[in-house]
Amino acid sequence: MSLFEKLYLGTREEAFEYIIKRYQRQGRCVVSFLYFANVMKWRLLEPQLYERQRSYKKALYSADILLADWIALQLFYRWWAVGRKNKTIPHNLNGSDFNPWFLHQLLQHSESVHISLFTLYDERIGKPVSYIDHVKHSFSKMFGHSLDFVYQTSYQDRMTSQFSFDEYAKSLENNPEYRVLLMCLWTPAQELRIEKNKAFIQKYNILVINAWWTIDYISWFEKRAPQWVVRARVLETPWRIIQQPKKNIKKFLVMFSIVRYWWFSIKNFCISLAKTQ
Repeated sequence: MSLFEKLYLGTREEAFEYIIKRYQRQGRCVVSFLYFANVMKWRLLEPQLYERQRSYKKALYSADILLADWIALQLFYRWWAVGRKNKTIPHNLNGSDFNPWFLHQLLQHSESVHISLFTLYDERIGKPVSYIDHVKHSFSKMFGHSLDFVYQTSYQDRMTSQFSFDEYAKSLENNPEYRVLLMCLWTPAQELRIEKNKAFIQKYNILVINAWWTIDYISWFEKRAPQWVVRARVLETPWRIIQQPKKNIKKFLVMFSIVRYWWFSIKNFCISLAKTQ
């Protein structure tokens, strides 16, 4: 099954209901996002993958719900859906918008919500260790709810740092109804770490959101584009690059890997065509 076949096709309201019901039914839930630049960078649609690429792809398949993030993925999906029975285009449920909305809805849905954050600092892009204090303040201001547990690591150690599992488990002693863990370690570190610790997720009934850089928007480290820019679709990428060039230029350039993907697709098509003749 292609990752595109796993994409959730419903609205954000339907996604919210799906996540809540899934969490209540199985005692855990993992929410992940598929971003076009990562599809190209990690060659997720190509059969020949290195071990790390295969592990990342497996982690995405293991998610309980996979949401389409950003307009570029929608546009590519339109091409991918040509000739297929189901031509429904997935909604753009990008994490920058969906995750804050989801948390607001959850806090209205229940008075017993525990929210924790696993995030990173990166001096190279202007996020020092002390920035976490600003993150906590901004989160409380936006949601009227404090972060119940926070663990921070460096960008360089995002795959190897020892998460404080015991401290995190202790923070859950009040037995909250919903236990949300925001994983903001960037891809694929966050997905791989969750896949590695599935037993812990199940044991402590955690609703994991692989939230990427959602916390950057919540803390105003990165600002959302004006609505007229968003509606113009193609202008949002240049806007992000202007706002945070050190962080976003690589994400923009990696999308040109689509040239390699097209070449791979054309070559395979020609080989298949030659075999039939």
